[in-house]
Amino acid sequence: MKVLIVDDERIEREALRHFFQTNDLGVEVVGEASNGIQAIEMIQLLGPDIVIMDIRMGILDGLKATECIKRKDPQVEIIILTAF
Repeated sequence: MKVLIVDDERIEREALRHFFQTNDLGVEVVGEASNGIQAIEMIQLLGPDIVIMDIRMGILDGLKATECIKRKDPQVEIIILTAF
C-alpha cells in the first residue's frame, strides 16, 4: 500500500515516515508534501492509495485539498490528522 504524508510541520512528516518505516505494516511512503497544492500535484504523479493529511496548513488547507483530490480521484482514501 502506497502512502503520501501531507503536513506543514517537517517534524510531523518525519515522525509519520519513521513510524511506517519501523513497523511492518506493508506500507510504502511514496512521498511527502507540505501543503495542499503540493499534495494534489504529488497524488497525480505518485498514485498513492492513502493520503495522511493535516487539516491546518498554509497555501491550501487539508479540507480544501481533500475536496479537490476526491473530485479528481475518488478512489484515494484520505485520513485527516490534526493537533488543533
